[in-house]
Amino acid sequence: MSHEVMSRNDQELQRTICLITELLGVLKMFRHDLRQSSRIESEISSVVIKLEFLIEECDYIGTTTHEQIPEEYQLSSRPVCPDCKQQQMNSGKRRAQAAEPVTPPVWQSSLQFALWCARLVADEYFNDTAIYGSLPLCLLELRTVLHRLQQLLPASATMETKLSVADFPNACPKCGKSLEAIP
Repeated sequence: MSHEVMSRNDQELQRTICLITELLGVLKMFRHDLRQSSRIESEISSVVIKLEFLIEECDYIGTTTHEQIPEEYQLSSRPVCPDCKQQQMNSGKRRAQAAEPVTPPVWQSSLQFALWCARLVADEYFNDTAIYGSLPLCLLELRTVLHRLQQLLPASATMETKLSVADFPNACPKCGKSLEAIP
């Protein structure tokens, strides 16, 4: 049931974010028409309220992944002597698979686009001399809520992956034989 709720919530977030980007485009188009722009601003405000509700729902049902994701992945390959390698192959034991990567939510790209659109519309308001200084309050509220939603993204989706290579001594980790002596 939780998975169904999460996917339904993700779908609703996707729809709401798409609606926001459409409204931002219309607001940009009609920013000089006071009657149209005030109607669009009120629609954006009501969609922001809906988005806040969806974010609260995400927090409540735990749709975000709270896994501890390492900041740095260490790549390593321990050389094993031929005897131990053969013994490992004969025993049939397989290494445990690495943890599955965290998949970002379906609405991540829409969120990035909505943030870009909100910035673009705000820039239009700031650069327009006829309406300079009259940035609609709904845009400020929207940016705040979109940034809050961005914080729900898994850490791996928002940060750069760092890799390092481990250097191990030249000895077999299983039996301790020196690997330099092996032809």
